[in-house]
Amino acid sequence: MYISGGSNGNYITGMASGMDVDTMVKNLMDAERISYDNSEIEKQYYEWQLEAYQESAGTILDFQSTYFDFLNPSTNMLSSSTYQSYDFSYSDSGVSAVVENPDMMNTQYTIETQQLATAASMTSDVSVSSAISGSNAVDYSTLEGQVITVTLDGTEKSLEIKDIDGSSDITHEDIQLLMDDAFGSGKISVEDNLGILKLDTVTGSGSHELIIEGDLTSFGFESSKVSNRLALTDSLKDLDLEKAFTFDLDGMVNLNVNGIAFEFSEDTSLESMIETISKEADVTMNYDKMNDKFIIEANETGTGNTLNISEIDSNLMDALGLTSVNSGQDAICLVDGEKIVRSKNTFETDGVIFTLNEVSTVTIDIAFDSDQLLDTVVKFVDDYNTLVTDFQNMLKEERDYDYHPLTYAQKEAMSEDEIEVWENQAKVGILDSDDMLEDMLEEMRQVLYTSVEGCSITLADIGITTDGYETGGKLAIDDDKLKSAIETSSDDIIELFTKSSESYPGTSSTRLLTNDEKTIRQREEGLMYRLYDITEKYISSTSDSSGNKGLLIEKCGYKDNYTELNSSMYQQLQSMEDQLLKMEEDLEEKETNYYMQFSVMETYISDMNSQLQMIQSWFV
Repeated sequence: MYISGGSNGNYITGMASGMDVDTMVKNLMDAERISYDNSEIEKQYYEWQLEAYQESAGTILDFQSTYFDFLNPSTNMLSSSTYQSYDFSYSDSGVSAVVENPDMMNTQYTIETQQLATAASMTSDVSVSSAISGSNAVDYSTLEGQVITVTLDGTEKSLEIKDIDGSSDITHEDIQLLMDDAFGSGKISVEDNLGILKLDTVTGSGSHELIIEGDLTSFGFESSKVSNRLALTDSLKDLDLEKAFTFDLDGMVNLNVNGIAFEFSEDTSLESMIETISKEADVTMNYDKMNDKFIIEANETGTGNTLNISEIDSNLMDALGLTSVNSGQDAICLVDGEKIVRSKNTFETDGVIFTLNEVSTVTIDIAFDSDQLLDTVVKFVDDYNTLVTDFQNMLKEERDYDYHPLTYAQKEAMSEDEIEVWENQAKVGILDSDDMLEDMLEEMRQVLYTSVEGCSITLADIGITTDGYETGGKLAIDDDKLKSAIETSSDDIIELFTKSSESYPGTSSTRLLTNDEKTIRQREEGLMYRLYDITEKYISSTSDSSGNKGLLIEKCGYKDNYTELNSSMYQQLQSMEDQLLKMEEDLEEKETNYYMQFSVMETYISDMNSQLQMIQSWFV
């Protein structure tokens, strides 16, 4: 930006003449920069227009993304399913249903579920973990005063070992009493088997996982943390199982699950083995810590999906109690007396997807939800009218020519609040009577009241009419007429809105059609597809058959998007900036020349003064 006085260098400025050279140069430059200021004002206003167009493009894009995008199924007005909702009345929770048939009418089903589909599975036939048992004999003489942490099914308590039964020595009975006092009797058993301490939860007590932590050397344990349950982080060689297992001669476990061969070393963690088998063999393997059992289940239900597991030269599966397969079974039910056998509990018939939840008999009443269709149409109309109103108000704003973008000098004389108020007023009417946006609104209005080929009704027939040009084509709803039409002609309404062109269907290739093809498509397609095509015409970032993007995007592009850099307005703005830079250079050059001229004048005057003083000295 050019600032007057910025070129003032080492010049003689009024020392000889007594003239205020800086002021004189500034006044001269103020006259010179009138053209520059006008160009700067024009550029600023052009920038505001670009921003206004981009904001308009963003508003249309938001509307398109909401109502014409299959990625937003709940509001996508191009899809017939958006308009269809059903009320379900169940006599029991044993079955659930979803309607997929767009022509479904009110109906009733009776579902008698005789058998649910299950997957083939294997479950440990016994608890697999061993009780907590010492490796060495317990040294009771050193236990007095020792503190251990005991956790029973997530409840953690700190216990100090002491004589409780009144005898002079600590015994396993004292430890038993400590456990009983801390967690209640009958939950944890403490035994001494020839000096080896053994602890476990009592079967049938409702207690399961027991963990003991601390300095456990005197108790005969080699680890500072022991448990009666397996840890997923344990390696296979460290698994403390009730039934010991052996690796093959190479120290490996070799399994074949559903035809997939697996080989695990003794250092493989239990967790890694479970995840690998589950990922690669189309099964799900888990360790049920509460019941202390392993479960392997086929991922697919039904009698045809069997589970085959074999092991060679190692016996891990046997040690885990996984010895026999429970066969899967098919779902069996009667739908209105008709027997249906399926491998899954979810199946489709008559356009309705049923899910069997339990063995029971359920009556399902399915009724079309006309209120949902009414709400869908009304919500769209309201948002469409808001869009039209916002654009119409913007296009009707008259520009106040007393307000214009401020120059640098004008801003210097104003506060920030004053600048903001001024510029807000200067932006009023910035898109006043814009031809492109007015054309878009008019096109929207026209396609809505033009009949759809092959469709028996129009918007007016269902109580929706369009206003005239003055309001931009807002829609008005006759509530009673619309409700009546929904009750009697819901299928026709859905077709009116969502009918796809037979000649040129879908949305993906719209931009590649010729003008004649677009005319045919518009004649054949429903109202929502027509509105979609119009939004694409103006704000699409995809090139058409001529290589052009949407009209509005070609003009302004989206803000901070590659389309902005290629837009005509951005290119023009760049040209204006280049012109301003050239004008700045010219002004700085002129200012320099003015100072140089005054400097030369000052030099002459100084020389003349010196000569005059010399002459005057001759006569003294």
